[in-house]
Amino acid sequence: MSSRRSFLGKSLLSAAGMITASRQLHLPDALQTASTDPLVISTWNFGIPANEAAMKVIEQGGSASMLSNLE
Repeated sequence: MSSRRSFLGKSLLSAAGMITASRQLHLPDALQTASTDPLVISTWNFGIPANEAAMKVIEQGGSASMLSNLE
């Protein structure tokens, strides 16, 4: 079992490596800019009708707070 000091040291090294690697990546412009378009995601097939209903609310000017009332 590792000690807390060892765990923290490895965690810091991993984080530093990930930060360095992410700065080295050259992503396409489409991936570098954040979209302001609404996004609705289903993780299961039975969630698709809920997504369709959510998009109707959003397209009519609704917001996420209105969507939470659909549950």
